[in-house]
Amino acid sequence: MALDKSKYLKFFFSESEELLTKLNQQLVELEKDYSNKEIINEIFRITHTIKGNAAAVGFEVVSAFAHALEDIFDKIRNDKIEFTTELANIVFSAIDQFDNIFSKLKETGNEPAELPEIARKLRKIQTGVEVEEITKKETPPSVEIEKEIRLSESVRVPLKKLDFMLNIVGEMLIDVSKLETLSRDIDDRRLKDVTAHIRRSVSDIQYAMMNIRLLSLSSVLDQFPRLVRDSARKEKKDVELEIIGGDIELDSKVIEKLKTPLIHIVRNAISHGIELPSEREKMGKPKTGKVTITAYRKKGRVQIEVSDDGVGIDPIKIAARAVEMNIITTQQAEEFTDEQINELIFEPGFTTAKDTSEVSGRGVGMDAVRSELSSIGGTISISSSRNKGTTFIMNVPLSIAVIKALLCNVKNKCMAVPSSVIDELIQVEPEQVKKVSGQPHILYGEELIPIYDLGDILYHCPINSNNHINLILSAIGSKYFGMQVDSFIREEEIVVKSFWVPGEIRTISGATILGDGKIALIIDPYEIIKLKSIKQGGE
Repeated sequence: MALDKSKYLKFFFSESEELLTKLNQQLVELEKDYSNKEIINEIFRITHTIKGNAAAVGFEVVSAFAHALEDIFDKIRNDKIEFTTELANIVFSAIDQFDNIFSKLKETGNEPAELPEIARKLRKIQTGVEVEEITKKETPPSVEIEKEIRLSESVRVPLKKLDFMLNIVGEMLIDVSKLETLSRDIDDRRLKDVTAHIRRSVSDIQYAMMNIRLLSLSSVLDQFPRLVRDSARKEKKDVELEIIGGDIELDSKVIEKLKTPLIHIVRNAISHGIELPSEREKMGKPKTGKVTITAYRKKGRVQIEVSDDGVGIDPIKIAARAVEMNIITTQQAEEFTDEQINELIFEPGFTTAKDTSEVSGRGVGMDAVRSELSSIGGTISISSSRNKGTTFIMNVPLSIAVIKALLCNVKNKCMAVPSSVIDELIQVEPEQVKKVSGQPHILYGEELIPIYDLGDILYHCPINSNNHINLILSAIGSKYFGMQVDSFIREEEIVVKSFWVPGEIRTISGATILGDGKIALIIDPYEIIKLKSIKQGGE
C-alpha cells in the first residue's frame, strides 16, 4: 500500500529530531563504558528506527546512511568491531551529518543525490560489507506505521496554534473582567452570579491550555551531554555532566527563553571554570571536572542552578579587568565587596578574555543571559568560592502568559510591575533623598541605593516629590534600586500581551488590558537600570 509522503513528513522530522537527541545521549554514555551492551543495543535500535522511518517516506539515501551506521553497531554488539574513541568521533560526525541532512530536507524536501563522505568511512570500517547491501532500498513498513498512527493516544500540535488558542482565552478573561466591572456598577445579584460562573469556567479553560503548553526541562537539557562533551574536547578538558530535576515542567515559551542562557553558562563553566586535568591533579581534585544542572520548584516558580567544581571567580582579576574596560573606577574596585565585583560580569561587553573563541564567546554572553531572563520575569545571581567552584542561580516563572503584577500610577497612567521582581514597597520623605554624582539615592539599611523616577524615564516629566515619595524596591543580583511612582493601586493577576514598541523603548516588555478596558504597560526593571547605567557611564 503506497503512502502519501507529505502526510508523514511532519511526523518523520519530529521523531527524527528526538531520535538524534537520544543517539547523542547514548553515545556520550557509551564513551564512559565501551563495553556496556545495553547502551550498544539501544544505539542499534535507534539507528534501525531511523533507517525504517526514512525508508517509509521514500528517503532512500538517508535510509542507506542509517543502514551503514546500524551495521557498525550490529558488528560492535557481536564483538566483530571494537568501539574506540576514534570510532566514537566518526559516529558523532555521522550524527552531525544526519542533522544537516534533516535540516536541508525540511527546507527543500530533497535528499542528497548520494551518500555523504562520512558514510564511506563507515563502509571502510566494516569488513566484508558490499556497497549494494548498504544502499539497497528498505521495504517501507507502511501497514504497521498506519496502524500505529491510528492507535496513537496523542497528537502533535504546533505551538503557534496553542499560542493562538491561549490568546483567545486571554481575550475572554479580559471580557470577563469588563463584565465584572459592569455587574458591580449595575449591582445585580443574578448578573454577578453568572459572571462568577463564567470566570470559573474560563479560568479552568486557561489552566488546561497552560498545562498543554508545559514542557519538561529535559526537552532542552537532553541535548547538553553532547554540548558538554564537544566543548570539553575543544578545551582539552575532562568534564562530567549531571542533571537533576529534568522532569520539572515549564511553559514552552519559558523553556525557549532558557535555552540560550543555559548554553552560555555551561560553556563558560567549561571554558573559564573547570581546570585542565593536570592542574586539577596538582590541586588534589579529580582529573574529571563536574558541571551540575539542578532544577526545582520554589515558591510557585522554578529555580535552576548551574554549578561547577572549578577554579571559581577571582574578584581581583574581575575588578582589574573592569577598571581596564572603564566599567568602574579604581576607587570603586577597592571599595566593592566580592559579591558586587562578581556582579560586574553582567555588565554589557564585559569579558576577561583577551581573544575570542568558539567556546568562550565574544563578551556579550552574560549580559545577554541576564537580559533574556529578565524578558520573562526571571533573575540570575552568582555564588562563587575560590578553587571550589561557581554556581549561577536562575529563578524563572512557570508561565509568562499570566503573571501577578503590581498596578501603579505614573503621571496618571496605569503601569504594571511584575510582582516577581519586587522586594518591597516603601514611602520616604523628600529630605531622606541624597544626591550622589547627580543621581538621587536613599539609605536602605546601611546601603545607599539609587532611585529612578519612572515619570521622568517614561514620559520625560518628573513626579512631584513635595510630599512623600512612593518607591518600588527591586534588585538585580546584589544591586538594589528604587523606582518612584505616583501611587500604588493594587496587585492582581494580569494576562500578558506582546506588542510592538519602537526599539529604543526597551523599558516596556508588554501590556495588559484591565477590567475597565484600559491598557496598562508592563515595566521591565532590568532595562530601566541598564538604561540609567549606560546614560551615567556606570553606577
